[in-house]
Amino acid sequence: MLLTGRKQRSMNEKKVVAYADLLGFSELVINDSIQAWQLLSDFYKLSQNIKVNEGYEDLELFLFSDFLFVQGDDVSSVVNYMCRLYRATLKYCEDNSNVMLCRGGIARGAVITQQRRQAPNVAKNFIVSPA
Repeated sequence: MLLTGRKQRSMNEKKVVAYADLLGFSELVINDSIQAWQLLSDFYKLSQNIKVNEGYEDLELFLFSDFLFVQGDDVSSVVNYMCRLYRATLKYCEDNSNVMLCRGGIARGAVITQQRRQAPNVAKNFIVSPA
């Protein structure tokens, strides 16, 4: 397969992957989209701050709405990042009126990723809407 200008990893490359999503987020969007927006913004910041400030630069994070996908080469790095994220979300619940509880999982296996270029007419904004 020829891919011009795109980096693709080997189909046999083993990675450790994990995901987390926010419990009750869809319901919160329906009931209070402003509060949902704030919670999502805080989740994004929390996810990134842990990666940058606590030594998880080796991990790749992908955020899709309230879904966080994490991948890396080292099992302990991915597991420790996810443990730190879960602890941070529980601490968030203690310090804020919003509840930020996550569920997720961790697995190991072949992962195929392909970097995509951002088109000039595609924004990276996030949107919260019950529509």
